[in-house]
Amino acid sequence: MIKLIPYSTLKLRTRYSENDVLYKLGQILEPKNYFRYFWTLKFMEIEMKYEGSMQNNRFKMNRITPNNKSFVTVFEGMVNQRKSQTDVSITVRPSIATLVHLIIGTLLFSLFSIGYLMGMINVPVEPEFLVWVIPFMLYSIYMMYYNYEFYKSRNFLSQYLNAVVHE
Repeated sequence: MIKLIPYSTLKLRTRYSENDVLYKLGQILEPKNYFRYFWTLKFMEIEMKYEGSMQNNRFKMNRITPNNKSFVTVFEGMVNQRKSQTDVSITVRPSIATLVHLIIGTLLFSLFSIGYLMGMINVPVEPEFLVWVIPFMLYSIYMMYYNYEFYKSRNFLSQYLNAVVHE
């Protein structure tokens, strides 16, 4: 079955202790910044890869990108110590604001583009076709970006924590 709202889980297993994993995550995590200048990201090397917060053995973060607030993918996780290994369980989901923007933007874009195309072309166009095609295209673009962010972060975190991925 196809998931309409992307929601993934990721399990990493590492030989570091729980404190070491939390320390290493703290090294790449900076406090949440709601306003970031584009040129500081473009011309300067980013020291921290993620922004968010940590509390006890839980964390919530998202990757810092130049288009920081367009398609935010949120990583919420928990670190658990086992006998000789540490498990890092991460839930990956889109932000609520992203979903709201995607739904409203898709509807508005569909309505305006249908009206524009109907006025521009004298050939009869089935508006039902455009009502389904345009949202599907926008949703496909979002899903490609979501999967890109998921796999890029999965690879980075597994290498950074020297962990094995268990899905």
